[in-house]
Amino acid sequence: MMFTTAMDGCSFGIGSATPSGARMVYHSNLASMGSASAPTQQGDAQNTTLSLVLGSTLGHIFGPNDYRSSDGGGLQRSTTVGLRALNTGQWHFFSQVYSSLPAVGMKAVFQLREVKQIV
Repeated sequence: MMFTTAMDGCSFGIGSATPSGARMVYHSNLASMGSASAPTQQGDAQNTTLSLVLGSTLGHIFGPNDYRSSDGGGLQRSTTVGLRALNTGQWHFFSQVYSSLPAVGMKAVFQLREVKQIV
């Protein structure tokens, strides 16, 4: 099992599966590349980084355009979860997309928006 920390603009690259099911994964966060005037610049730079790092094994990129929409419920974030099947050794990746709600006292409150299967 694997988890990412909160993804709030970063990208997660997943390499293609080997015969044993192993996959290389890579997290890319180039927050300094983004700006209000060029909102896709950060995602584009992260995609380039993931393509260079994972090369021909790159199977999938899960980036800001996949989870960071705002539909009146606040800006969404994601936590990626990877589960490896014991019987086959294959990895499956899911995203828990959530948004922050106003704090209750000293406690942060989050609303789960959806769970997406990535691979």
